[in-house]
Amino acid sequence: MNTVAAKAPPALIALDATDEGIIALLRADGRMPYRAIARELGVTESTVRARVRRLEESDTMRVVAVTDIEAAGYGMLLAIGVQVETRAPEAVARDLASLPE
Repeated sequence: MNTVAAKAPPALIALDATDEGIIALLRADGRMPYRAIARELGVTESTVRARVRRLEESDTMRVVAVTDIEAAGYGMLLAIGVQVETRAPEAVARDLASLPE
């Protein structure tokens, strides 16, 4: 019998001012070089590199690409909520996803 152990969720880590500074700078500019982050925060580049690795490995921070809504040709971004009572939410989500934008 072949069994695969489920990956345990990462442990929560405490964030200090350096971690929070790194996260804030990368939120503002996700491509900011480690050298610039280090200079801005007054730490070494190797400290930034190690902190980013730790933040990513602990799932505290992840890097994602976000489409610029206006550049994609949309005039606005709208978030809506749907309350479902008579059908499974997954079925409603599939139906909504199949509609043309």
